[in-house]
Order: sequence, then C-alpha cells, then structure tokens
Amino acid sequence: MDLTPLSTGSVEALCDVSKSKPESQLFVLQLLSIKALTGPPPPELPGPLPRYRVILSDGDQYFGALLGSKIAQRFTPNWTQRFVIVGVEQVQWVYVSQCEKWVLVIVEMHFIEDGTGPIGRPTLAMGSPAAFRPKWT
Repeated sequence: MDLTPLSTGSVEALCDVSKSKPESQLFVLQLLSIKALTGPPPPELPGPLPRYRVILSDGDQYFGALLGSKIAQRFTPNWTQRFVIVGVEQVQWVYVSQCEKWVLVIVEMHFIEDGTGPIGRPTLAMGSPAAFRPKWT
C-alpha cells in the first residue's frame, strides 16, 4: 500500500512567516513524535490541559510545534501513534513572553492515515535550535 505523499518543502514554508500561506493550502506531514505537556500554560497559550508538543516532518526537514487547544480537545487515539500522516491546514505564530520565544501553534490539523515508519531522513529545519522562531526575529 502506497502512503499519501508528503508535501516536500512545506516545513520551510511553515517556518517562514514572510511567505504567504493560502487559506486553502493543505500541508501533508508525518508526525514523528508527540508528547503531552503538563503544568499551567503561559497566558499567551490559554486552553485546557493537557497540551501537546509535536514534531512534524515533510520527509526532508522537521520542526516542533504545539497543538492548539481545539485540536487537543478532539484528539483521537490514531494521533498518538508515531509516523501517522496528518494534514495541517492552519498555523499561528505566538510570542510567549514568559520564555521570550516565538512558538508555532498548529490551529487546524486532521488525521489522514497510519504510517509504517519514518519517511526520508529529515533534518532540523533551518539547521539550528532557533528554527522554531519566525525568520523575522
């Protein structure tokens, strides 16, 4: 069975807020890792607990993000498996003053299909830990 092809190059587009992201654009990515976060959220990231940190890949690059509270509320068991294929429809950059960082929040995402293992050999987007910040900072 062939998997849905990933949107190669989409990680770079998502991590560069200066590029236009049409409202109807769908980024097909692979979920490499997911972790529930505990503790109170920063004021800029309101929402119910738990919150989730995810690592997503387009097969070439990967990046970290937080799931928005609406997604966390409708979380399904399929999403807790590594290597599933998901469609990311909407993202938002949020500045968290508590840690003085920009955080990418996945606002809208849906499950597409199960995966069997990692696709490609992705590297960290933009090659450094600062990769999770927009390029304008």
